[in-house]
Amino acid sequence: MLDPDTIRILEQRDIQPFWGCLPVGAGMESIACWLACRCRNGHVVATDNDPAFLWICLSAPNCQVLCHDVVAEDFWR
Repeated sequence: MLDPDTIRILEQRDIQPFWGCLPVGAGMESIACWLACRCRNGHVVATDNDPAFLWICLSAPNCQVLCHDVVAEDFWR
């Protein structure tokens, strides 16, 4: 539902193909996959406390999926 607004905001940031991106709370994978396509020479690490819907992102060679609760866990361990 919010993807069009999120994509509009991200497009305004002039995302580059070599960027590294960290969608936290990636949820249903659409934005993480969009970023993986846009940053084809970079790397996307999609995190969610329930990554069950992020499996499609794994088909992108530059996308990694992590099970992570940003509220309870330190990301940089």
